[in-house]
Amino acid sequence: MRRAAAIRIIYPIALFTYLLIAAVYAFKFEISYRIVQVRPELVAVRSLTTKEASELDRAYHIRITISTIFIYFSVLVALFSYILLKNNFFKPVLLLKVALGISLFVALILIIANGISFIPGPPPQ
Repeated sequence: MRRAAAIRIIYPIALFTYLLIAAVYAFKFEISYRIVQVRPELVAVRSLTTKEASELDRAYHIRITISTIFIYFSVLVALFSYILLKNNFFKPVLLLKVALGISLFVALILIIANGISFIPGPPPQ
């Protein structure tokens, strides 16, 4: 009984966290440029100082880290949803199925994209 009550609390929190990570992933370029203090419009025109150009590699690694976190959390949500679906611990089954489908789809696409090095690196100097 206590396990089911804990799962009813933990699962929505996990889904909300997954949505937050998805939002961060959607803006990963802007976030990575702000972290390294490079203006995105300068990157588009390639009008960078040497310091800004050297920071692009750091921004690239930040984007890879954001992508990796999103992949891992997508797999985690998919596994969590599958386990709950098979054990009938969570009642809105439609929510479980939708979360399972979306997170599994996202995980597969990102694993394939990262496998073929789809994430672009810093522009050539």
